[in-house]
Amino acid sequence: MKTLYFAAILLFTITFQLEAQTKIGVYTSVDNSSFSGEGTRNIDYYFGRGFVVGLQLKFPIAEDVFLSLEPAYFQGNNGISERDTIDLEVVHDHPVTNRSISLPIKLNIYFAPRWYAVGGFDFSYFISADLERFDNTIDISSEFSSFNLSALFGIGHRFPIKRSDLLLEFAYLQGLNNLSTNDHEDGYLRRVRTTSTRLSVIYLIPLGKSNE
Repeated sequence: MKTLYFAAILLFTITFQLEAQTKIGVYTSVDNSSFSGEGTRNIDYYFGRGFVVGLQLKFPIAEDVFLSLEPAYFQGNNGISERDTIDLEVVHDHPVTNRSISLPIKLNIYFAPRWYAVGGFDFSYFISADLERFDNTIDISSEFSSFNLSALFGIGHRFPIKRSDLLLEFAYLQGLNNLSTNDHEDGYLRRVRTTSTRLSVIYLIPLGKSNE
């Protein structure tokens, strides 16, 4: 019976400490992304600037190691360069806007009091995409697969503000799967993946009473 009481007290103490260190907040990111891979005939890709807005739940799993879940809305604004079929020296740029719901799952490992390394994966569910071509908007949603998986790694810095935290984070993301469902020469995307860099600002507040 004493063992049971001790286990219950220990579990309560650990739970209380985890709650005290668990934090929730909001974040926004500037995303500089492009498609990469095999272009179709006369087609190439270029980088464009998009944005991310979302929530973050961050909790400890070991000393100086935190797991974060970050559901978010993502809008990418990159583009496609198309060579003129008559004069190959002429290139027409067509902006592409693609939208998705994403769930980055990351580990934050502190190697200094305020500096940490970031690593994890970004799971995203595709919503829609359109392309601006010669003053016309073309829906190219059918050329995108429903899911995209990216690996990410980066570095961050924590700015404590009383009991809250302001984080500045830079990450590189590389798509791991084929983003396009198109395998024909007449489409805009063909066996491509995403490549991006992302700068994020994150504001977190503790869920429980802090021990700091």
